[in-house]
Amino acid sequence: MKTLYKLSLLIIAIYSLSFGRNAQQFITISDFHLQNGKTIPLCMVGYTVYGKAATDSSNIILFPTWFAGSSASIGNVIGPNKLLDTNYYCVIAFDALGNGISSSPSNYHDGEFPEISMNDMVQAQHRVLTEKLHIQKVLAVVGGSMGSMQALEWAVSYPEFAQKIVAYVCSPKMSSHDLLWMNWAHDVIVKGLASNRPEEEIAGTLNLISAMLSTTPEDIVNTVSNDSLPSFYKSQYRAQSKVFTFSNYLAQLHAMMHHDIFIHCGGSMEKTAQLIKSKVLFILSEQDHLIRPEPALQFSKILGNRVEVINNHGGHLCIGREIKRIGGIIQSFLDEH
Repeated sequence: MKTLYKLSLLIIAIYSLSFGRNAQQFITISDFHLQNGKTIPLCMVGYTVYGKAATDSSNIILFPTWFAGSSASIGNVIGPNKLLDTNYYCVIAFDALGNGISSSPSNYHDGEFPEISMNDMVQAQHRVLTEKLHIQKVLAVVGGSMGSMQALEWAVSYPEFAQKIVAYVCSPKMSSHDLLWMNWAHDVIVKGLASNRPEEEIAGTLNLISAMLSTTPEDIVNTVSNDSLPSFYKSQYRAQSKVFTFSNYLAQLHAMMHHDIFIHCGGSMEKTAQLIKSKVLFILSEQDHLIRPEPALQFSKILGNRVEVINNHGGHLCIGREIKRIGGIIQSFLDEH
């Protein structure tokens, strides 16, 4: 009877994944305990399903959001000739905690929103999958930027859950260069709000930080002429998103600043590598000035995983410049036995 009951729950879960495709969905978790010991009484987790799940869930891929991203924005990078073809895969895109859609400072009504970590984001996703959708294993976790940090956290927190991990423009731990701009962005918000600076001024400075670091100097020289620079500069000064507010920005920024998958094994890369059971693919850009590739390259030598290095001037945004080709790389990796 227990086997029949579990099978019926799985069928219901698969049906819900198929029925709600491409629509924003929410699941609430009661008494969600965070890594720091605090609790979110009612933790809301948003997600969007793309594609249709196989009856045995063997084609399900998790896709956690990047910094400031939403599960709806994941739809822009998946589909035919993109990163994942949803004619074959069922992609569950998760809204990471702090993005203004899942539980975040901007939508929290139980006092001050507690600090969150990458581990908390993954724990919330795991509870949704196992407790609410009754999914115990998936084909892969795919993520980029902050999404890749969650993908790597999946690999160490639940080593048996995903057969494969694809982490692009990724890092297992923040480098000093990463922390330099993150602390800069943190101070821009905190000091700007404390001194009552206009919202557009604070947001403009954050946008300029992103513009400088998300691509490469060559890319800026090739796409922004000296004559168009004043209008480009001015265009960065716009109001901050009403969904991804400054408080949400700080929440996810804090989680990234403390991202370190090696803490699970006392800081040891070697022990962490032994913990990971999934096959892993890193896709990196040597010219990434936002999330430096050095920690991932160092860890890959110990992990012995597959690494693809992208050589275009896109920097941290290199994936979008060759999305069809990189989708082919991911496809070949997922096809490997």
